[in-house]
Amino acid sequence: MHTYAAIPEKVTLLPLPKSVAVHSAAQLTYADCDETTGIVHFTAPSTSKRGSLNTVSLDTYTSHIFCDCKGAQCDRLCWHCCYVTAAWQAHPAVAEARTLIGSRLLTYGKKHARLVATYRQRIGRAGDYDAVRLLAARWEYRQRHAIAAMPLAA
Repeated sequence: MHTYAAIPEKVTLLPLPKSVAVHSAAQLTYADCDETTGIVHFTAPSTSKRGSLNTVSLDTYTSHIFCDCKGAQCDRLCWHCCYVTAAWQAHPAVAEARTLIGSRLLTYGKKHARLVATYRQRIGRAGDYDAVRLLAARWEYRQRHAIAAMPLAA
């Protein structure tokens, strides 16, 4: 289990790390997602520890970003956090949801919600294919309707 250091919500007010210039969103690799929490995980090779991966997570409901790299553990902004939203927006599931018109997007989201519920009931977990598409549909719907994120009950 990863320990994540939370990155402040207003990242635009923080000075960008110098490493942003030499990295890109394409260097983040999609790892998995959890449709119950709305969190998607991406990984990138660590430069401080050879052979290990850093995990950066995006909460698609609140837009909070978490990273387990050395910089984030010291409360510094890292390049992973700067690019995770762009990596999520470039994910094929989000690109697919972006092309759907309003009523199709709702149908698409409901279809994947049903499939996720069915998989959870039958095998105890959701299939990643449907879970990521459900999150993408929810993300796109919120983007279009500018819905403020509701805090999750603790």
